[in-house]
Amino acid sequence: IHPYQQNLSVLEQNPWNTKNSWNKNELTAHVHYLIDNIYVTCGDELFRQVIGIPMGTDCAPFLANLFLYSYECEWMCKKFENGEFDILHKFMNCFRYIDDLLCINNDQTMDHVMTEIYPKELSLTSDDAILVTNYLDLRIEIKNGRIHTSLFDKRDAFGFKVVNFPDLTGNIPMKQSYGVFVSQLIRYARCCQDFADFRTRTLILAKRLVKQHFNVNLLRRTFQKFAESYYELLVKYSVRICSTCF
Repeated sequence: IHPYQQNLSVLEQNPWNTKNSWNKNELTAHVHYLIDNIYVTCGDELFRQVIGIPMGTDCAPFLANLFLYSYECEWMCKKFENGEFDILHKFMNCFRYIDDLLCINNDQTMDHVMTEIYPKELSLTSDDAILVTNYLDLRIEIKNGRIHTSLFDKRDAFGFKVVNFPDLTGNIPMKQSYGVFVSQLIRYARCCQDFADFRTRTLILAKRLVKQHFNVNLLRRTFQKFAESYYELLVKYSVRICSTCF
């Protein structure tokens, strides 16, 4: 009997048992069982995944983070033990979101050591940007010696129309649909350092939503509520922001 199944049987025998802690060996056994028993269906066919883990599953981001962190931690500990602090210093402004890395003022050190850090099974690519780069949904530029950020959306470069955001001709809740407008405004305000970038993105979104049967007056009122509720995101623009912005 697999350890995973053994633990289930114990819990079934004692449903009041609330002590669900595992030691490292038990946790390792569970992870192995999880990865080795991934099945997907396509039509009438059943397939077992033997390489990697399915994207979109609950456990995928956590396993990916643990996997990459284990190699990073081992490499950094070795450098620390060897007193190679000059190399470690290069990674003071290095950030990772799942498998996307951003290294600021790294002097391309990552390009030289990434094969030391990560296993050969990983396919690694590097964008040797100097003054401009895109990271996740951010466009990062160096302007006048300072870091400047704006929104990056790879869908802008697609040669076809992307269908997204609610269309109010459908049978969907009205309140939640206008909430999508607010969520995008929050995203724009966090990404865009300059008011001009924020306003441009807001105008594009508002025009698109109007075409998808949103009411322009309701959009203006929703924007006004957003500006009042998220003042801390907008104060950096040092301008008076109201619904007339679009």
